[in-house]
Amino acid sequence: MPDEPTNMQSNETASGISFRKTPILGALAMLSFPNWFVFAGISMYLGGDALGILPSRDGFVLTSHGRHTAVSESAWIFSLYYSSGTLLLTPLIWFLFIARQIGHRWKKQKWPLKLFVSIFLLVWIVGWYSSIGNSFRRSLGDWQKLKHSTTAP
Repeated sequence: MPDEPTNMQSNETASGISFRKTPILGALAMLSFPNWFVFAGISMYLGGDALGILPSRDGFVLTSHGRHTAVSESAWIFSLYYSSGTLLLTPLIWFLFIARQIGHRWKKQKWPLKLFVSIFLLVWIVGWYSSIGNSFRRSLGDWQKLKHSTTAP
């Protein structure tokens, strides 16, 4: 049976990436890549994003590079959730996907490289997720306080 592909050929592309090992994670990685561009396009169209905006103080505005754009409350809420979801989930999906793909090669690396990469990723992850997560939490909390104060008798 020389015409049949080997197991390695059928499971991996030329780059060595296998989507058969993790089909769901592969699909998420494939969807998250164009979603990043959709996110950028929506942010440009709306005039920024709602992360870090306190509606009780700033109103329902979106910011981008110091410019403020007034929007409706529903557009602000959409921007808050969509931008937070994209910025928090995309790196997580890609880290998991890459870790799953290079796991067998990672085991063969020397410990200084493993230590350097691990420390770098740990510092980056803590900084990224604490910054984005805290901005989302503050904006959402302020919006909820604003909603409760306007609906209270």
